[in-house]
Amino acid sequence: MPNSIVSSGRPKIAAEVGSEAELRKQLRGSLRVWSEVALEPIGVHPAAHHLRLIEELEAIAPGRSGRLLVHMPPGVAKSTYASVLFPAWWLARSPRRSLIAAYHTGQLAEHFGRQVRSLLEERGQQLGCSVSADQRAAQRLATVAGALYYATGVNGPVVGRRADLLLIDDPIRNQAEADSAGARERLWDWFRSDLVSRLKPGGSIVLVMTRWHPDDLAGRLAATGDWRTLVLPAVA
Repeated sequence: MPNSIVSSGRPKIAAEVGSEAELRKQLRGSLRVWSEVALEPIGVHPAAHHLRLIEELEAIAPGRSGRLLVHMPPGVAKSTYASVLFPAWWLARSPRRSLIAAYHTGQLAEHFGRQVRSLLEERGQQLGCSVSADQRAAQRLATVAGALYYATGVNGPVVGRRADLLLIDDPIRNQAEADSAGARERLWDWFRSDLVSRLKPGGSIVLVMTRWHPDDLAGRLAATGDWRTLVLPAVA
C-alpha cells in the first residue's frame, strides 16, 4: 500500500466539482468518489478489483446490518481501501457510532490507526468530519460529531468497548500460523468470545483476508451460511 495517502492541495476531481458543499455531498455519498479524490494526489486510481471491493464495502452503510467476507491475495492494496479509506469515510457518515478494527498484531493496529487519523486530519474538511483533540493515541480517535474508532491486535483488549461495525483485516500473519491448529483455535475463540460480544444489536462485521487454510477464520464463518462473500483470486 502507499506509504501515505494524504497530500495537501486540491485534487483535479475536487476542482472539477466546483463548490466545497457539492464536493462534500459527493464524497460522503460515495466511497468510490472519496477513494478517487483521496488517492488522486499521489497518482493512484482504483483498479477493477478495488472497485468491486469498494462496492461491497459501500453497502455496509451506517444503520444497515451486514456480514461481509472478502477473500483477496496479499499485495493488492486491500488494506488501503478496507483499513484506511473505508474507516475514514464510515466515521464521517456515522455520528455517534463506533468502529472497532482488528489486525494480527497491535503494531499493525497502531499503523493503520495513524493512517486513518492522518487522512481525516488532512482531508476531513472535505468530508465534513473533524477529529477531536481529546484523544491522541495512535489506536484511538474520536470525531467532533461523536463517532469513535479503536484499533487492536488479535487477542488484544476490547473489554469495555462497543461497536456498530467490526472490521477485521488479515487476522492471520502467515502460512505457519494458519497451519497451527492451536493458533486457529485461539483466533476463533477470541473472535467469538471477545470481539463479537462487543457488537451492538444491528451492527455489521467485515472480514477482509488472504485465505491460508480451509479451517481459517473465513472458512469457519462461511460454513455458517450467514455471510455475503466476495472472492477475488490472484489469477483474476
